[in-house]
Amino acid sequence: MKHIIKGNKYVIIFTMIFILCFILFQNYKNNLGSKKDKMTIACGNDASGMLFDYIINDKDSNIELSDVDYIQFLDCCGSQAEFAFISGRVDMAVLCPDAAFQLISIDTNYYIVDSIVNGSNVLVYYDENYDKNIEPKNIGYMNKRLLQEALLKERYSNSNYYPMLATALPYALEKKTVDAIFIDIILALKTKNTRFKKIDTDKADYYLVASKKLKDTVILNNFIKVYNEAVDDIENDTILSNVLISYLDISNSEGEMNIWKTMGVKFRKIKAEL
Repeated sequence: MKHIIKGNKYVIIFTMIFILCFILFQNYKNNLGSKKDKMTIACGNDASGMLFDYIINDKDSNIELSDVDYIQFLDCCGSQAEFAFISGRVDMAVLCPDAAFQLISIDTNYYIVDSIVNGSNVLVYYDENYDKNIEPKNIGYMNKRLLQEALLKERYSNSNYYPMLATALPYALEKKTVDAIFIDIILALKTKNTRFKKIDTDKADYYLVASKKLKDTVILNNFIKVYNEAVDDIENDTILSNVLISYLDISNSEGEMNIWKTMGVKFRKIKAEL
């Protein structure tokens, strides 16, 4: 009798272990499947970030984007962004040209999908003399943006240049550490009593970079379709005004709308074949 009870005890223990292992295995499979089907997008707190925030949180579309996660960087050239790529947290990102080309040169798992923003970087200053052809003596620009520096030096050959963190540039201008700063228009619109100048260039300000594992997938193709729809949406003044109000946390966007249009900020549709 004791042997039977002992035997039943082992059967019960074995059965419980089997059930536990089965549950853990199913959870592992589900987590693996959800990670495979999820796409994480990252971009900065800038013009591209405003558009992507609209796509993820506010846009009405017939295409479901529930499998898309969204994170924002303070700076696409900063350590936060670098760590996200190294750790494999990001499947797709909006990057400045320097960061985009550096990423694909050191990590062959990523590729450039397309350029998506033009004209979003603007010169910001207080002195109205810079409205004319007078060159600012000292210009601050975003750290690690070598292409920005080259563009500025082509326009203002006699100026001195100082790379800084993007978030530090408005403070440097306010404290008159520099005479002008070259920053994304979203950061520019947050400055007070400043003036703006467009720096003409046909070069893109931001690129969309994606993991090669997303190529030809339904989730990427669906996102591109929604993105292209959003670019059309932003051309509508009412939608643009509402998006600016929401993203900048302001009550009225009339002045910001005028600056946006004067600076010629343009989102570009993705030409990737779907």
